[in-house]
Amino acid sequence: MSVELEEIAADRTRMTFTLIGLPDDSGEDASAYDGWTSAFRVLEEALASEREASATEGDI
Repeated sequence: MSVELEEIAADRTRMTFTLIGLPDDSGEDASAYDGWTSAFRVLEEALASEREASATEGDI
């Protein structure tokens, strides 16, 4: 998944999410739903790992 950030006003940012690496059945509704669900789960895991690493570095 990629995320593009675009400032559209002084207090507003547009976020465009693009799902990459789609399976062969990517045209199906269920596939799109499952793909986004999976992508956001992976993103959440990565962010949690990053938060944990940052917290650990603060303990040193």
